[in-house]
Amino acid sequence: MKPDATDLRILEALQDNGRMTIAELSERVGLSPSPAHRRQKLLEEAGVIDRYVAVVNPAKVGLPMQAYIFLSLDHHSEQFLSGIEADLMRCPQVLECILLAGEDDFMIHVICEGLEDFENFLKTRVRNIEGVTRIRTSFRLRSLGNGRRVRFS
Repeated sequence: MKPDATDLRILEALQDNGRMTIAELSERVGLSPSPAHRRQKLLEEAGVIDRYVAVVNPAKVGLPMQAYIFLSLDHHSEQFLSGIEADLMRCPQVLECILLAGEDDFMIHVICEGLEDFENFLKTRVRNIEGVTRIRTSFRLRSLGNGRRVRFS
């Protein structure tokens, strides 16, 4: 499915507020409620709208520190990489684990209570991963946007 201009307006609106009513959506995109609802359902069925979520501010729930850990590995079989991904995604600190092409093999986005919590995660989980040849870390200072919004214009 290739979304048209009206679909893109619907997607923009729902990215601002995924809980808006059909009446609010139809007013925002300039359609009557029935076509707006039909288009929203088609976007959902086509997988264009993947899911609706609440975006939680980690700092407000006691997890103010965010870091990005970059891992390089000495082997790259699919089974090995999948095992690392599965292990890391079971960790409550891990928001995202991304397989990369390039200098590093993984980027792991983590949230922690503070430096001590981060150090413990690094010691007990990351350094124990078999085959890691290099670990680099960058700490998040500030972010513009939430990284989830797709812009169409």
